[in-house]
Amino acid sequence: MSTSQHDDERPEPRYGRYAPNTGQEQSSEGQGGFASPYGSPEDKPREKSAPQSPYGRNPYGDNPYSAPENSPYGTPTWGHPEQQRSSGKSEAWQDNPAQQQLPAGPVAPPKRPGTLLTALFLMLGAAILSLAWGIYSLMTLPVMDPSDVMGSTQAEIFESQMTAQAANDPQLQDLSTQELMEFMMLTLGIMALVWSLVLLAVYITMAFVGTMTGQVGRILATIWLSLSLGMLLLGFNGASYGIIAAVIIASLVALVMLWMPATNAYVQERRAYKERRRAALYQR
Repeated sequence: MSTSQHDDERPEPRYGRYAPNTGQEQSSEGQGGFASPYGSPEDKPREKSAPQSPYGRNPYGDNPYSAPENSPYGTPTWGHPEQQRSSGKSEAWQDNPAQQQLPAGPVAPPKRPGTLLTALFLMLGAAILSLAWGIYSLMTLPVMDPSDVMGSTQAEIFESQMTAQAANDPQLQDLSTQELMEFMMLTLGIMALVWSLVLLAVYITMAFVGTMTGQVGRILATIWLSLSLGMLLLGFNGASYGIIAAVIIASLVALVMLWMPATNAYVQERRAYKERRRAALYQR
């Protein structure tokens, strides 16, 4: 087979140097000397634009954190991160109506009624009267006859007991019966003065606790004032019974003042004020 016959049977090349020259390829060869098998960039199909949303344009605009001015829901609470960092605690408290609800009660502390002031002064007066009773007892008992204080029968029993005790105590053996009784009456006067000092301290404490510390203090003061009736056992003559009677009357009147309607209303308002103030402190 001859060479010309093989050339006739060779297929026509589509690419390379043996490809047929067209106008487009000539322009490509003129630019770079190479014809791209994919054609020129102008022949590429353009990309299709994204289809528009069937719901229309975003009402919130390009910024996802913004809201329209006429939105019925107002500004979203989640907001922009920068707005979250810049928002203060007071604004969050104002936007939350649940935190603004405080217990019902007076805004200012209630004024102390006159009944409590009266009870305070009465208990202080009872304290002073108790001290006066102790001083009177110390000055009176040493010079009184035991029979006038205890009665004749009790005085004889007391005298026999003191004589038997003096016989066993070397320090009391040199004292006569009269001196021994005077010494014991002086001891009773000193004990009365010490007891009056205890009464003075307790009355002053209960005067302030019962009128300034609320319900618990009022109950404690009531118990103490009720025990004032026991002071009747400490009387030994008319004057001492008169002082004790004054102490008991002052105590009972103070007890009534502690439970008057005005006092009860004050205690309730004071409790409500404390609850409201405590709730306000928790919400800060």
